[in-house]
Amino acid sequence: MYKAKNTPKRDDWQTPKYLFDFLARHTRGFVCDIAATPENALCERYLADSLNCNWPTDGWNFCNPPFSKKIQFVAKAIEQQEIFGARTAMVLPSNNMDQKWIEDILDRGYNITIIIGRVRYNAPDGVKASQPPFGTMIVLFEESHQGSKIYSIRNEDIKR
Repeated sequence: MYKAKNTPKRDDWQTPKYLFDFLARHTRGFVCDIAATPENALCERYLADSLNCNWPTDGWNFCNPPFSKKIQFVAKAIEQQEIFGARTAMVLPSNNMDQKWIEDILDRGYNITIIIGRVRYNAPDGVKASQPPFGTMIVLFEESHQGSKIYSIRNEDIKR
């Protein structure tokens, strides 16, 4: 989580539509927005208390968790994928790639895409925040028999 200029500290930033649309194209759409509120949900179907329930398994889920709870959401995504087969595209900060939760992702064979260039998130009212002090990555929690791969893409290319 970051504090944007002239905005209070918050944990409910919305993913910019261009990034959500890019991920939706590559996953053939999302069935549910995990970790959303009515104000920031990007899918018609969303979960506001997703750490305490099972996630949908009838398609891809989208998740931009509160970054203050990223470790809990990564653990939940791993659990939901391994036990129930839930597939989730999760947006996470990429500034601490040496932490245990990253190791947990890589050890299980999930793919990571690092976004080169900063992603500016939106407040629930749609106002863009200033540039955050961290980078962004996307993790695809889906069964893999090939081991983890780390990719990169420029933010400008996602916007096209």
